[in-house]
Amino acid sequence: MRIHVPPIKCQGIKTKLVPTILRSIDRDPDGLWIEPFLGSAVVALNVDRRLAEGLGVTPAPPRPLALDQTEVQPVSAALTLESYQEEAPAVAARLERTLQAIDQVHSDGELPPIPVLPTSRDGDAVSVPGDLIGVDPADPTPELSLAHEVGHQLDWLLRGEGADMADLIAVISDTTQSRRLRDLRDDAEDAGKTDLLALLDEIDDIYDHEKFARAYAQYIAWRSGDEPLLSQIDADLAADSYIVPLRQWPYAEFLPIALQFDMLFERVGWLKRT
Repeated sequence: MRIHVPPIKCQGIKTKLVPTILRSIDRDPDGLWIEPFLGSAVVALNVDRRLAEGLGVTPAPPRPLALDQTEVQPVSAALTLESYQEEAPAVAARLERTLQAIDQVHSDGELPPIPVLPTSRDGDAVSVPGDLIGVDPADPTPELSLAHEVGHQLDWLLRGEGADMADLIAVISDTTQSRRLRDLRDDAEDAGKTDLLALLDEIDDIYDHEKFARAYAQYIAWRSGDEPLLSQIDADLAADSYIVPLRQWPYAEFLPIALQFDMLFERVGWLKRT
């Protein structure tokens, strides 16, 4: 939808929430709209387009989208677990549950067939865009690792097709967690701590791929309510480490990120209706 944006600037982000707000209400177009916290009136202007047009407020231009929205399939249809089921069936069952959690939240456009392979990388997972995902059977958190690597695959797909993710990345970058990671990087560079810089690159690379993947994994946990994913994120947040808790976000701070994912998947036609 095209959003009418008023010229008045004020504190808040309701402009970005207009699509979500409008989807959440059932209103008679000829009825009375009462909004106690009007702010810049961006919600009211989009509830009643006649008011916006009468005030000369023009809609913002639509965001470009190159994805073919007719190509929609469950994510689990693209990811195959045959090798895992043969070599590590108990872990495969855990990964299957994660794919089901993803399917509850959204579909995808046109991911190619991607095998999920049991790899031995000292607990680290790996993702080759459009080719494979590797998850170590010894990984204590295979569910979170798989969701993270699926995030990399979707990041690759969305960027390759020209989806606009600027608002999502901007909101992630503006969080307390991201600012603390940037401060750590600055301190490590000043002190010449190359080992710490390498570790930070794995968490928050300069190209924003890790931001997307970390946030996507938490989004799936949050939207699906999947217990293993939620407990693994909670464990990260409570870890006795000055870096591990920065990989994820406290849930109060994560809400704006989740809403940005909702809007992104809504724009590309993937968001599941509940």
